[in-house]
Amino acid sequence: MGLSETGDRVAVTALDPATVGGWRTGRLSYTAAPLAAVAADLGRSIGVPVRAAPEVAARPFTGVIMLDPDRDLLFRRVAALLGVRAVRTADGWTLIPGEPR
Repeated sequence: MGLSETGDRVAVTALDPATVGGWRTGRLSYTAAPLAAVAADLGRSIGVPVRAAPEVAARPFTGVIMLDPDRDLLFRRVAALLGVRAVRTADGWTLIPGEPR
């Protein structure tokens, strides 16, 4: 079981047990998660701040992100998968609107 939050409503939802704890094996799995949450998870997983710009923060994402120790490769793949641009900042990365480069 998991919790799903939409606005001011919280609901209990079913989860695939195979996806729980996937971050330990380098897999981040999502079902309709806002990009702000995806960015926060990425940041926790790789140890640097990752932010979603306000314009894309609420955009939902369903899929699996495979982590990679090569940060440039990881963010090229993430940008393509999420349909955003990933921009390196002084302390991490920011996901912004636009086509992946």
